[in-house]
Amino acid sequence: MKNKHDTPAKRVQITKRASSYQIILAGVVIAAVAAFGTYVVLFSSAASPTVSSEAENGTITGTATKGASTLASGGSYIKFGTKTTTPPPTTTKLTWAPPTGYTGFPVVNAKVSATEQTINGNGGDIWIKLPSAATGPITITNCRNAVIIGGQINIPPGTGPAVSDARGIYVKDCTGTVHIEGVYINGDIATAEGDGIAIQAPSATVVIQNVRVEKLYGAFDTALHNHSDIIQPWGGVKTLLVDHLTGSSNYQGFQINVDAGPIVTETFKNVNIGDSGVPPIDSKGGYYLWLSCGAGTKYSFTNTYIKPRAAYASVGLSARTLSNSITVGGCGMTVTNNVASFSSADFSGTIIGGVPPAGDFVPMGVAGLNYVSPGYQ
Repeated sequence: MKNKHDTPAKRVQITKRASSYQIILAGVVIAAVAAFGTYVVLFSSAASPTVSSEAENGTITGTATKGASTLASGGSYIKFGTKTTTPPPTTTKLTWAPPTGYTGFPVVNAKVSATEQTINGNGGDIWIKLPSAATGPITITNCRNAVIIGGQINIPPGTGPAVSDARGIYVKDCTGTVHIEGVYINGDIATAEGDGIAIQAPSATVVIQNVRVEKLYGAFDTALHNHSDIIQPWGGVKTLLVDHLTGSSNYQGFQINVDAGPIVTETFKNVNIGDSGVPPIDSKGGYYLWLSCGAGTKYSFTNTYIKPRAAYASVGLSARTLSNSITVGGCGMTVTNNVASFSSADFSGTIIGGVPPAGDFVPMGVAGLNYVSPGYQ
């Protein structure tokens, strides 16, 4: 039933009053929220004392690094990083794949040994698996094709005057393709002296990829020391192919001139070798590249760096330059702006003095026991 007092004028008056109450209530709520926010800002800030110094002026620990910037207050900033215990494997695919069907080759499991072990291929194909711990030198002999992927080889201590011609890996009398990949050859052991990789296989193709040869040690006097080279095909090789190799030595590097056997072609890509930071024994050595043009060998170098031997005041030696870190026979070398070029038709490419801008081509931790192949082009 309709209320007799409910007139249009009365309804308008009630509506206006309700709207006024709503406006007042909203204002009260807004004021309360604003007051609470002010309290939080003022008193929570007051609970923690403020410091006027810049963060970058404090002690930097962990993986944080300090950088310079004109845009930052104080002219510098802090960058926080994540901790990495091992460098990631290179993602650059390698140039040369192992021989086709190598996973079906007879497997030879090398054992952990402090001394050299010989693996005989008996004229056939073999897949050599290095152990899950570091082992001693390996001689691969009398094979057709052979494959080694991953592992660590230590040059044994006492190989200076005690053992003649010690080598991390020695390839001898093979006739097909010997594929060496992802191996870490460690010469950074007291009294250890020897080559990284030596070759006496004039009919073979030897492929060396993603290999790191660390701190070889040697000297000139063979009655007391070994002539330690990172790679030396002294007994000949048909084709030597190297992609991604880092090596260091206090004595010599690549002695790849013709010696006791013919060398047909040698190709080097993405390579950096040179001074290990270990003082040399005498004034000899410091030649990180030995070449001989006109002897039938064709050389090709791409992205190849040599770090000359530094000055060592303890033994009275001044620093070498790129020019006197390379010995050539008939190659016609010219060094301009720390880059060596060669006029001989036997030679293509250049050699760059120093180290790669992005660091070692095979950083520590890439080659070795936990090696993972990036695959092949």
